[in-house]
Amino acid sequence: MQIRLPMILMLCIAGFVAGAPVFADGIYRWEDESGQLHYSDVPRKGAEEIDLEPAQTFSAPAIVSSAPSGGQSDTANTDYQVFAVGSPKSEETFWNTGGKLNVSVNLQPDLRPGHQIHLYLDGQPQGILRGGKTNMTLQEVYRGEHRVYAQVRDVNNRVLMETPAVKFFMQQTVSDDNQATKPAPGLPAVDPGEPVPRSQVPVSRRKSVR
Repeated sequence: MQIRLPMILMLCIAGFVAGAPVFADGIYRWEDESGQLHYSDVPRKGAEEIDLEPAQTFSAPAIVSSAPSGGQSDTANTDYQVFAVGSPKSEETFWNTGGKLNVSVNLQPDLRPGHQIHLYLDGQPQGILRGGKTNMTLQEVYRGEHRVYAQVRDVNNRVLMETPAVKFFMQQTVSDDNQATKPAPGLPAVDPGEPVPRSQVPVSRRKSVR
C-alpha cells in the first residue's frame, strides 16, 4: 500500500536527510503491525526506500556598503581649507585714514558658486562679497578700538564658516595748524604806572585823532 505523505512531513524528512551522516544511502519507510509508519536511514526487511528531492538551500546576498571610499562623506568636500581675515592684522593701529579701512580675507579654495562672504565690524553687517571678491573698503571707521570678522554663507543663507574676530585700532593726529586747538594770544605785561603804548591799545578803544 502506497501512502502519500503530507507536505510538512516531507519537509521534516528533508531536514533529516540534510543532517544525516554522509554514509547513509537513503531513507527507508515501513509499517508495523498496528499500521504506524516508521522512517529510518538503516534498511530493513520489508522497508521501502523513499526518493526525496534535494533540499533547497538559500544564500543571503552580500551586503554592499554605500559609504564612499576613504571613509569620508561628500559633505567634507564643501569645507574651505583656509578662511581668515588677512587685513587688518591683530592689534594693528591705523593713523589718519580719514575713517576709511580696507578689509581683506584669505580664502582657499576660491569661493564656490552661490556662496557669499559677509563682513562684520563690531558685530554690525558691513556688506557682502560675491563673484570671487575678497576685499572691501569700509567707511566711517572712527577713532578707537574695533573688531572685524567674516562669514561664508550658502545659497540658503546658512553660515558655513566664520573667521576669528580681529582687534585693531584707529587713531587720528591733530595738526599744529589747527587754530581751534591753540590758546588765544595774551596781551604783553605792562607797568601799571606807565602809560600804555598806543600799539597795545585794542583798536576798538582807540579814538580817532583830528
